[in-house]
Amino acid sequence: MWVLTIPPKLKCFMWQVMKLILPTMEAIIERTGRVPEDAEPDPEDDSSISPRCPVCWAPLESLEHMFLSCRMATTLWERSGLDVGQVRQPPSNFGLFVRRFIKQDSSVEMVIRFVALLRRIWKSRN
Repeated sequence: MWVLTIPPKLKCFMWQVMKLILPTMEAIIERTGRVPEDAEPDPEDDSSISPRCPVCWAPLESLEHMFLSCRMATTLWERSGLDVGQVRQPPSNFGLFVRRFIKQDSSVEMVIRFVALLRRIWKSRN
């Protein structure tokens, strides 16, 4: 992937994704060591971060959930025209999903569309 000629902002985004440094609720909890309450966050109290997905209120917002199983993400994948059906099958490990897709279709155009959709999902949530 790193040798492909894709726009730098997409390459940088994928580097962040693959290094697991995007600030999902799961990552924030791991980094801060705080286990938040399972309730709606209090906007006045930064320590009350909820681990839930802010889009569908699933129990934990992880990379896998955000990009693969959140209802918003699944809708975008279905509408994208990208053939991700087989690569989204279990195990739902995000790194494996990315590697499977690139192995399945490594044309520059498809990789750009794939990464652009991942970035769109991320941007729509943040």
